[in-house]
Order: sequence, then C-alpha cells, then structure tokens
Amino acid sequence: MANTEFSINTFSWIWTQTISDCLSHLADQGHRQFEAIMTPGHVWAAELDTADRDAIGKLLSDRDLAFTSFNPGGWDNNMVSPSREIRDHTYRYLSSIVELAGQWGVPGVVISPGLARPLLAAPRERMMDWLKESLDRLVPEAQRAGTELLFENIPYTWLPKAKDLMAVLDDLDYGDGLALIYDVANGVFAKDDPVADIELVKSRMNLVHISDTTTVEFRHDPIGRGDVPFEAVGNALRQVGYDGPVVLEIISPEPDVDFPDGIEKLGEMGW
Repeated sequence: MANTEFSINTFSWIWTQTISDCLSHLADQGHRQFEAIMTPGHVWAAELDTADRDAIGKLLSDRDLAFTSFNPGGWDNNMVSPSREIRDHTYRYLSSIVELAGQWGVPGVVISPGLARPLLAAPRERMMDWLKESLDRLVPEAQRAGTELLFENIPYTWLPKAKDLMAVLDDLDYGDGLALIYDVANGVFAKDDPVADIELVKSRMNLVHISDTTTVEFRHDPIGRGDVPFEAVGNALRQVGYDGPVVLEIISPEPDVDFPDGIEKLGEMGW
C-alpha cells in the first residue's frame, strides 16, 4: 500500500454528485484530502449561498477533511484574451473562487495561463501585458484570502511546457504570490521528460498532479494504462525533497475501482 496520502481530484464525479455528496462518499472510503473541480452542479461559487458554504465548512470540520486545492479549469475563462470583456469575466470568475478558497482554508487555486488563437496568435509581448494586467488584480486578492495561485503546465495553452511557465514566473516576479503546479501526465503528453521537469521547477513547485497518458492521445487515465514512468517520477520528487500535496487526477467512468487500484499500484512502485 502507498505511504503517500494522495489528494483525490473530484473530476470523475462532477456530473453525478454535488461536492457535499462527493466528499462524504470519498471520506467513507478513507480519503481525507481533495482537489475540487469547479463545475456548476458540483461546486460552483455563484451557486453557493451562505447556508451552503457554512454547511460544507461544517462537513469538512466534522469529518476532518480538507481541500488541498481548487481547480477552476481553463474552459470558460482566459486571462490573455484580446477582449477586455473576457479578461474582466475571467477576473470575476477566478476572484469568486479565490474568495471561496479563503473561506474554506484552501491553500492553492490552480489557474490556466490562458489560450492563444491557434492560427495567428497575438505577439508574445502583448499576451504578457494581458497576463500581467490580469494577475495584478488577482494576486493581491489571493494573498489577502490566504491562498496561492498555481500556474499549471497544460498542453493546449499558450504556455504548454514547464520551461515556459518558469520563464514567465521569472519575468513577472510576483514572489510568493504565484507558484507552479506540475502535471506529470501533461508533461509526458508534451513529450517532455518529467524527471528533468521536476528538477527544473523544484524551486516553484507547490503542487503535483499525477495520472496516466500516452504521448499520442491526451488523457488522464488510471495508473498503468499509458506511458508515464511513475517509479522514476516518485524518485525524482524524493530527490528534490518535495513534500507538498500530490493530487491523484484520474478521470474515469469507474473511479471507485480505479482510484484504489491506482493507489495500490503506486505503492508497489515505491510511492
């Protein structure tokens, strides 16, 4: 059995359970840490009134549960959109999640670097200006809420690789206000070496996502169904002294089977 206490990503339950039901269901299986995927009907800040927020906070306290992170996704928001209206919408959306993270004591909010037009992207300097404009508003709010913004390496964004994110973090220089989450499957799909990536991002890495994928099809599959070298990744994390949360981000139609199976397999590989 794995020694790592994984944070369980709730993606597999977004269409079938509210966050309250999902937390109770997973707690009954012995899980205590979670990353919530922000989705209407599952958990969505605009749908939660004061009573809802208090009830979920009480559930967390009563059952000794905690969120390691919120994951807003990058589907309906874009910090580097050429449109000010979309950037303003993105700010309001992410701001509402940051506020909820502060209320429930969530340490990190995963954010997408944003999307570029695939056929003729805006010049990099202009996209950097839009990104900085967005973060100049959002980073102080996250700091006041006591949470941290975490850039993720996502293949379909304008900054798809870990090295791209590190370069931008250095350019923007928000200090402790902005860090990085390294997604192992995303790195493998991008045909990067996750062991080298972990060494590269170690000084900025405050969260890790793991799941499986091939290099041909972008997936977040159960452990053992793709090309991710989990044993080498585990060794690399130990080598750099990483002691933060590890989120098991399997997306599966049978999560109650695939999560415990994945944890068992990871344990056999030294996790």
